[in-house]
Amino acid sequence: ASSLDVILVNRYYSWYTDTGHLEIIRQQTVTEFTEWHALHNKPVMISEYGAGSIAGFHQDPSFTWTEEYQAELMMNNFKAFDDLRNKGFFVGEMIWNFADFATPMGKIGFVNNAKLV
Repeated sequence: ASSLDVILVNRYYSWYTDTGHLEIIRQQTVTEFTEWHALHNKPVMISEYGAGSIAGFHQDPSFTWTEEYQAELMMNNFKAFDDLRNKGFFVGEMIWNFADFATPMGKIGFVNNAKLV
């Protein structure tokens, strides 16, 4: 890390770990990224975060794979990123799956993402 200009970390709080516990994203993110900065005294950014969803799948209250869960997960991440930006060392974010892979049209659809199987 001493040779790097910026520390980039992939994290999927409440998706791969603590699934369903959206309320802890903010604390986990702020704590870990503050520790990365303290350890290396470098700018820090999140290079992957997010959750999958199935287009048109809805449930209230939200549940994994619903559009609502994905949206709530994102909003909790945004709150953490705002907290970190205010600390002065958090320099960016790249949401997972913005342009990560292509899924061909067909009846198998979203299962082409190997993370789902």
